[in-house]
Amino acid sequence: MTLNEFDIWYRTRFSRTSSFLTTTAYIISDMIGVMLSIGWGFFWVKIYGWGLLGEKGIINTKSFITYWPYLLAFILIFEILKLYPGVSLAPAEVFRRFTIGSFIIHGGIILSRYVERETWDSITAAFIISFIFSTMILLTMRSITSQVLAKTRLGGIPAVIYGKSGKAVSIQLDAVDFLRSTKGISESTIVKVEVEGKSYDAFVKGAQRNIIDGNILHIDFYEVDSNTTLRAKVSVILLGNPIGVREGGMLENPLREIEVECLPKDLPGRIEIDVSGLQANHSIHIRDIPLSSGIRLISNPDQVVALVKFAKAEAVAATPEAAAATDAAAAATAAPAAAADKKAAPAGDKK
Repeated sequence: MTLNEFDIWYRTRFSRTSSFLTTTAYIISDMIGVMLSIGWGFFWVKIYGWGLLGEKGIINTKSFITYWPYLLAFILIFEILKLYPGVSLAPAEVFRRFTIGSFIIHGGIILSRYVERETWDSITAAFIISFIFSTMILLTMRSITSQVLAKTRLGGIPAVIYGKSGKAVSIQLDAVDFLRSTKGISESTIVKVEVEGKSYDAFVKGAQRNIIDGNILHIDFYEVDSNTTLRAKVSVILLGNPIGVREGGMLENPLREIEVECLPKDLPGRIEIDVSGLQANHSIHIRDIPLSSGIRLISNPDQVVALVKFAKAEAVAATPEAAAATDAAAAATAAPAAAADKKAAPAGDKK
């Protein structure tokens, strides 16, 4: 197996992951970030000491590991602040929430140590330094994790919802759920997208795919307003085997979609037309398609949607004049040949 074949095999089987993996990756990333920030504080206190605080406390590996259980408190606060999976948050909002969460936990640890010892010590100083650098370290770790997820395609499918107010929201989709939920839909089908408790009614306006393995790279959604009429093109599907085709004709479908105007709730995903009764040299126009009362037709009603016609005969029957001319030409060609045969016969007798 070549490297390219392995890449296609891997992406086909393991790139369709869910937001659960994204959340797990961010949780691990944040735990590492918190450990680094606490370790950073302990490192500087260990190097320079903190003589101004009176009791220095004990700064070593054991004291550092003692505070690891607080990692769960960090993750819980980050979850309450909706930082998981957090892919739709703006960078400034991620910064704000990390700062708030870090302040709550670090402040709680510092306050509890002061209440317990009634003095400031070196470990308290370590957590103060940890808080100062924590947000920067957490943002750096999350940025690295996001890049890894994007490069390996393990974070699901990136997508954008273009809102009715002009605001765009970046989201991450579960590839398997998306493919299962949108199988067989068209651009006129309204899907419901749920993002962090908020629901969007939207069209799937486009899906960018990898030309090698066919995996979806990016999806664009267009949000619709349930109370505002919209114009959309609806696919036309022909059903049945026409009578004219069974008699030797050919079915043609020159128009594969029509444009309509209606409320989103009235918009059909597709329009099916039964053509089994269509005879040869007959057609179905847009005006012949039955539509619901809430749907207004925008396309030209005289356009042909389906028709059955016979193929033109390639051989044309000969006219009497053409047949006579053909017989005369054949006779003229045969006369010289007969004369040549008569001259050749005496020559053979002399021998």
